[in-house]
Amino acid sequence: MPSPKPSSSLSAQKLSRLLRLSQMLSCDHFTTKEALAQRLEVSEKTVQRDITALITYFGMPIDISNQGYILTERCFPIPTTTLTERELFALLIAEKTLSEYRGTPFDGALTGAFYKLTALLDDDVQLDLSRRGEAFHIDFDTARPVNAEVMQAVSEAYSGKKTLVMDYYSASRDSSERRQVDIYKILNQGGDWYVIGHCHKRQEVRVFALSRMRNAAVFDTDYVIPDDFDMEEYLGKSFAIERGERVYDVAIWFDEYQARWIRERTWQESQRIEEGEDGSLTTHFQVSGLREVLRWVLSYGEHVKVLSPPELVVEVQRNVQALRGRYGNM
Repeated sequence: MPSPKPSSSLSAQKLSRLLRLSQMLSCDHFTTKEALAQRLEVSEKTVQRDITALITYFGMPIDISNQGYILTERCFPIPTTTLTERELFALLIAEKTLSEYRGTPFDGALTGAFYKLTALLDDDVQLDLSRRGEAFHIDFDTARPVNAEVMQAVSEAYSGKKTLVMDYYSASRDSSERRQVDIYKILNQGGDWYVIGHCHKRQEVRVFALSRMRNAAVFDTDYVIPDDFDMEEYLGKSFAIERGERVYDVAIWFDEYQARWIRERTWQESQRIEEGEDGSLTTHFQVSGLREVLRWVLSYGEHVKVLSPPELVVEVQRNVQALRGRYGNM
């Protein structure tokens, strides 16, 4: 029987149903599809899909015939266990975050692993998991789509320590060129996928977005990740994922209104906050590259003012003037 594709929607309710279905099967007699559908209050097609999942993900010895389904081995239940409140909460969050990996090579493995882990729960916990799951909604930032073949090539290149070859699109130049990269790290930043690696063309470590890769393939050239490469150190002076040639000392003032939200997060590793007597604050940090900082500052409109460096002040002024030009005749 061919392996099914993992479900695009994995729910606690479905997992609970799989456990109940496994308990309805017998070694002594065939159980018909119609009978199972009636007891579970689902369609016969759903029963058929669930039987396939039990065989594929849990290796249940189920024989299928015109008479229905029967276990070919006795005493083959899916083991059950219980969860603490904290573990239950973590499981709910895991279920909700699986959607972040749809369409990647990790999709099938994660879905299968989640099936197996949650099948260990007993009926009471499963039903409770289903009810509690309705309370959670996790809305990720919109991520740039990644071609599944690109993700697969990246994964294979890193696993085999082989050079990745691809056509890479540069948004600043609005053009693509062939690149060869030895991948040091694969990371997800803000929902988007990147690789950090040695660029053969630039002869230095660079960051590449997977969403901008096309025609990716694994090249038969081995490489070794340098012992002294440290991702935390490499990204230490970055803002978001941007790195530049020069390190800047940044100081940005936020008024009392916006400061309430700025205090809640660490925006950059080197961040230092200076509180104002009026409720405002000034945040200080060091970054290499200012483009991402500029976009961040502009998103706060009238509630922010750049104090330094002068280069960032000039860019903000230029953007303000451009906006005035666009809205001047309104």
